[in-house]
Amino acid sequence: MKTAVEWLIDELYKQGISLYTPELIEQAKEMEKEYIKKGWLQDRDITFGDWQQEFEQWYSQEFKQQEQ
Repeated sequence: MKTAVEWLIDELYKQGISLYTPELIEQAKEMEKEYIKKGWLQDRDITFGDWQQEFEQWYSQEFKQQEQ
């Protein structure tokens, strides 16, 4: 699954539009990841444990597979 930012980057690339820099792309991906994290946390009753590691595992399984 692609994030919305990754989809947009792909579409701009297909159209030959390059009005962005690698730094902007990474910043946008990190911002979107934070939004996803907030939604992920709201969907769970997490009050203890290493939820950060659990989120990173879930995020990697859902989104990072597409980048390779």
